[in-house]
Amino acid sequence: MSLPSAARFLMLLPLPLFWACKDGGDSDGDDTASLGCQTVWYIDADADGYGSDRYILRECDQPEGYVDNDSDCDDLNYGLNPGTTWYADGDADTYGDPNNAVVQCEAPGLGFVLDAQDCDDADALINPDTLWFRDNDEDGHGYPGQYQTSCEAPDGYANTADDCDDARADIFPGADELCDERDNDCDNSIDEDAVDAPEWFPDADADGFGAESAAVRACEQPSGTTSLGGDCDDTADTVNPDADELCNDGLDNDCDGGFGACTQDLSTADITQVGNGSNSLAGSSLTDAGDLNGDGISELWVGAPRDDAAGSDAGAAYLLMSPLTDGTFNLTDAEATLFGESLDYGGSAVASGVDLNGDGVFDTVVGAPRNPGESGSGLRAGAAWLFYGAPSGEITMDGDQDVAFYGARNYNRVGYGAALSPDASGDGQPDVLLGAPFWTSANDNSDRGGVFLFETPLTRSSYTLDDADLSIEGVNENDVVGYFVEAVDLDGDGVDEVVVSANQADEGGAEAGAVFVFNGGTNGGLLTSDADFVILGDASADELGSGMRALPDLDGDGRRELFVGAKGDDTSGSGAGAAYIFSWDSSSPPTSTSDASWVVLGEGLGHALGRDGAVGDLDGDGAVDLAVSATNAGSIGEGEVYLFLAPPPGSYLATDADARFVGAASSEGAGSALLFLNDVTGSGDGADDLFIGSSAGDQGGADSGAVYVILGLGL
Repeated sequence: MSLPSAARFLMLLPLPLFWACKDGGDSDGDDTASLGCQTVWYIDADADGYGSDRYILRECDQPEGYVDNDSDCDDLNYGLNPGTTWYADGDADTYGDPNNAVVQCEAPGLGFVLDAQDCDDADALINPDTLWFRDNDEDGHGYPGQYQTSCEAPDGYANTADDCDDARADIFPGADELCDERDNDCDNSIDEDAVDAPEWFPDADADGFGAESAAVRACEQPSGTTSLGGDCDDTADTVNPDADELCNDGLDNDCDGGFGACTQDLSTADITQVGNGSNSLAGSSLTDAGDLNGDGISELWVGAPRDDAAGSDAGAAYLLMSPLTDGTFNLTDAEATLFGESLDYGGSAVASGVDLNGDGVFDTVVGAPRNPGESGSGLRAGAAWLFYGAPSGEITMDGDQDVAFYGARNYNRVGYGAALSPDASGDGQPDVLLGAPFWTSANDNSDRGGVFLFETPLTRSSYTLDDADLSIEGVNENDVVGYFVEAVDLDGDGVDEVVVSANQADEGGAEAGAVFVFNGGTNGGLLTSDADFVILGDASADELGSGMRALPDLDGDGRRELFVGAKGDDTSGSGAGAAYIFSWDSSSPPTSTSDASWVVLGEGLGHALGRDGAVGDLDGDGAVDLAVSATNAGSIGEGEVYLFLAPPPGSYLATDADARFVGAASSEGAGSALLFLNDVTGSGDGADDLFIGSSAGDQGGADSGAVYVILGLGL
């Protein structure tokens, strides 16, 4: 029997304590010698060098299985004694931290163990029993087919067995799913929720753009979707980021979040006034008639020089009274109509806005350049008729007029140009100015042309050009001075300058054109070479002066501006045309187009930009906007009008326009005349409204002409 077994047996049989002495006894018989050598020995049942006081022997020599201490706390467990080392088991995996030990007999408390093999006492999953799985692709995830057990990871092993493809480092649980037809994240699904999946946008209106608010991600395009987002109205196929912004349709067509450069087809104009029959050419001229009915809104004269209502090419001028109503109407509904006679071309020019006779009402002059003249039997001497006050009903130009002005000789063709001035002669009285582009004083058919001024008061019922108080004649043959004439106070001295155009003048090159400016207060018989200032066209065939109009103040300096067109200008393309706006400085007046404050260049071959210009506040922001026309522009020659919102001085292309108004049909010639009038419908919006003549429009018959009205500008 081993010593520990014997010790267990002794524990079962309580025995008295024994003392013995092995030196032969005490010689005097009192046992003192034996008592002197006795030692207390403690049983060491587990043979760990530490004893228990449950069994004690007193002997001089150490008995087998006994020790001289009783410090064992568990004498039946060899591993438990005062020399036992306890290791903290912080992760409770039954393996302790070798670097966190306590030496004592009993466990210091919960969380201590005798095993010191833990290599990570903060992770219960890492200990000597941990399984490590082969990780061939080194992605941190092992494959279950091959494994080892150890506390620390062997090289090339991972502590998970969840890799579904141990040959690819980009495939493991938690990996980003990609659109590659593989199960990248090992979830038994392919290409679901792929991080590189493109966005697809529902495209309900099939315009190629979808609604971003309902975007989905998928590797394959779902039915009814598109890869392009940004559609701000997925119910309308005309609204998307690639659409042209349309003016005044109430939609953000290009989805840019607000108003931007826009286009409007004139077929959608708020108001359309249609010419009266084929070849009427209604809209060739537009004139502010002033407020004739006292409602605070201006009336409008519309020239239709080949209107046939009173005879072939008799012509007419129609007076539209305010307020106007939205819709499409025929000019025959006008408040008043002035009819020419056969072949007169009545309405070629209309001038108004000045009270000539002092009755407090604006008066009107209408030109008829092919009228036979005072005798009634001449050849295209031309005529112009003055009507005082506000006419009404149907009126015959040659017969119902208050004053008549006739060409002095055949082919003078007076009446192509006309203007009224509050004072151009310097006498403080209003004046009438007329253009006769084929006039020659020598009557030699040299077509020099001329402009004629008649001072008021007019005391006779008829005059000829020979009676004029001021005549200005072209200096060269074929100058055709007088197609356009304006009276405008450019220098701010209170007296209008007389400005005449000669788009065929050759001073700057063959048919380069020119504009001649005569200071107010000039009288007598003059030539264009007597002009105080001359603006010459830049190059041959520019035809500077092929359009001209006095404008209200555009730059805020208190003085009016002058618009001059050059329809043949080649700066941006052959015949693209140009428009120049001159802001006058009397100390340094302009002498060439390079002195213009604003320049607008046509955008295409043969567009002929520069036919007319106008300024007004179309968007109602209180700033002055500029409109210019190009009657041959457009993909099919429909004509276009370009609007620039409060443009600072500078040079612009037609493509820079903030709004573009396009003729409604092929070869319509939109922009034959332009005019701004304030709030013609009486809406109270405070904005000006834009009138656009389109002399070759076909709504009332081939080339019947039309006038379109744009009531403000916005989305």
